[in-house]
Order: sequence, then C-alpha cells, then structure tokens
Amino acid sequence: MSIAEHIRVITAFHEGRGDYGRPLVPSEFRRFETELGGPFPPEQAELFGLVSGGPFLDGYRLLDPEGVIREKQMWDEVGEDWDEEDIVAYPPDQVARKYWQIGWVPFLQEEGTGHGFAIDTAPLPNG
Repeated sequence: MSIAEHIRVITAFHEGRGDYGRPLVPSEFRRFETELGGPFPPEQAELFGLVSGGPFLDGYRLLDPEGVIREKQMWDEVGEDWDEEDIVAYPPDQVARKYWQIGWVPFLQEEGTGHGFAIDTAPLPNG
C-alpha cells in the first residue's frame, strides 16, 4: 500500500474528527526545505503533497512542516549528547544505535510526550 493509500484510509477514519492541514504547494515546499536545510525525504514530500499534519492513530499526530523543522532543529542540537548505553536499535545492522542522529527527519509525534518517529536518511551500510 502506498503512502497516499495509507493517508486516505487514515483521513477517512478521522473524517469529521480531524484537523488536517492542506497539501503544500511548490513554493511552500521550497520555503520549508530551505528552512530544513535540504529536501524532505521522498516519503515525507509525498505525504505533504496530501496533507500537512493532522491526527494519525493511537494518540499520534503527523507533524506539519513547521513541526518537522522545529523538532529536527531541537533534536539536532541536543540529541547527539544523550547517553546511548541502553539504546536498542532494530534491525541492529541497519539502524544506528543512537538516541538521535543528524540524518533523521521527524514525521510523527505522540501527543503530549515528545516521543515520535523519524525517517532515517542516513542508514548504516546495510540499511
């Protein structure tokens, strides 16, 4: 199932209960990618061509472009300094055993906790 098909299912599930941002237009893509410091990962660009943030599942929200940039900048600044002793990465030969890595781009966040998921644009050699 493509990202577009997943988003159609999720937005249909939330119909009338969700506040989804409108799709981005090309000039907005350029502006946000300039702020991000490079292009959005292809999966995220496809997502922003459909919706720009909104409810996901089980208390998670898709980050809007401002949220992606804000979270990435914050984690790029503080995340590299965290102790990684207890981190478990899966699969271990594909994902860096780090609390945060500069090449990760956040896209989904649990409401009220700050926990979330990111797209790995800097996978290990086997990733």
